[in-house]
Formats: sequence, structure tokens, C-alpha cells
Amino acid sequence: MKYPEQYYRYFEFFNNEEFWESHEALEELWKETDDDKFLRGLIVFAAAFVHVQRNNPSGCGKVLDKCIDWLTPFAPRHWDLDVERVLTHARFCRAKLDLVPPGGQLKDYLPFIKLHPEG
Repeated sequence: MKYPEQYYRYFEFFNNEEFWESHEALEELWKETDDDKFLRGLIVFAAAFVHVQRNNPSGCGKVLDKCIDWLTPFAPRHWDLDVERVLTHARFCRAKLDLVPPGGQLKDYLPFIKLHPEG
């Protein structure tokens, strides 16, 4: 199945660790929907890694919680994406976040992953 171009751009930016741009790629598409929690979940998943890059543990934790809440109903697959893999990584990062020592660098504890829709 073919999805909107913004969806594919999201993954291109995400995989290049351009997380802000990834977030922005889906923003317009999400605004065109009534309340698409799948797209919102992907947007905040990218936003979590913006917070990793900015070393903001509080912001990272908040958006990871939202990501998990919003994407869970779409597991295991949605829009040809392995949503369960995204959720597994989000949960892993959320758990690791609590282990980052004060002054620690989030990027040393929360690894980036590559995402691809497979359809």
C-alpha cells in the first residue's frame, strides 16, 4: 500500500538522526486528521530523540510515555510498520532513562534505531 509522502520522509529524516525534521514531516499530515494517535505516536517518538540530543531527561520521559500510550493500540503492525518494535524500543529507552545518573548524557544510554515501513 502507498502512504502519504510525509510518512516516508519521516523515516528518511529519522534514520539520518534528524529527529526535529522527522517530527515536522508528519506534523502537517497529522493536523489534517481528526485525531490520528498513530501519527501522534510517531511524532512524539521522534520528539523523544530531540530531547536525547538536547540532553533533556524530563522532556524525553514525558514524550516517551505519550508515545507508548498512543502507539500501543496499533501494535503489532500498522501502515506497514512494525509498531511492536517501536514500542519495545520506546519502553527500553523509558526504563533506561531512570538509570541515567545526574549530569549524564542521554545519548550514552538511549540508543537510536533505524525504522522502515515494510510493505
